[in-house]
Amino acid sequence: MRFLILVTSVLVSQFSFAEDTKPSKLSHDSEAGVILASGNSETQTYSIKQSTTYDWTPNALKFTGSYLLGKTSGTETAKKWDLGLRYERSLSTALAIYSSYQIDSLPFAGTELRHTVDLGGKYVFLKGDQTDVGTEIGYRLTKESFTTDNGTTTSGYLTSHMSRVYLEWNNKWSSNVGSKFWVEYLQSYTNTKDYRFNLEPSLSVLLNQMFSVKLAYLVNFRNVPAVAGKKKVDALYTTSLVAKF
Repeated sequence: MRFLILVTSVLVSQFSFAEDTKPSKLSHDSEAGVILASGNSETQTYSIKQSTTYDWTPNALKFTGSYLLGKTSGTETAKKWDLGLRYERSLSTALAIYSSYQIDSLPFAGTELRHTVDLGGKYVFLKGDQTDVGTEIGYRLTKESFTTDNGTTTSGYLTSHMSRVYLEWNNKWSSNVGSKFWVEYLQSYTNTKDYRFNLEPSLSVLLNQMFSVKLAYLVNFRNVPAVAGKKKVDALYTTSLVAKF
């Protein structure tokens, strides 16, 4: 609850100084992917993502959510979900500040529930018709509860204070083909061994003005796993249909 109060107070304080300089704009970005296999292997994997942005320049509010479930012969073999809210305020064409809150779960990686608060700045190095390059630098506060292999949840939460560096590159190769690559590095202030990085290259092919096909490969590395004995690296390859409106 204190996480929600913190983010709400930050958002409200920034909203009070918002400038209604341009008409507001609402946009949606939805993804859905399904993999079904039968015969010698009975496997089902479902994934959905949703991103909704409300833009009233120089402010923007973004809601995100995703859910993935994988089953093999009726037994869950993969599961993850997240919900997030982010506020961003532009200070110039290249510089912005942001604050966000996210709650997520990765039980097969050992994280039963995680609360994350981010505060920081964003800078765009290059913004053109074909290529965009930008970075974010900030502070992250996380609070996690953990789950063991037998399904039990450990008592209490672990609180971590971390620095965050993020880099994103977007490129439009043609009128209907584009790519995106982002990488994120996190370093604990109190434990030098607790560092993490995440990255995802993706390729999108536009089918029409609304729909496109997206191929993405997500890698999550955590040098100190959430639970002892878990692997340090998780990878996820997805093919999904994307709708933008």
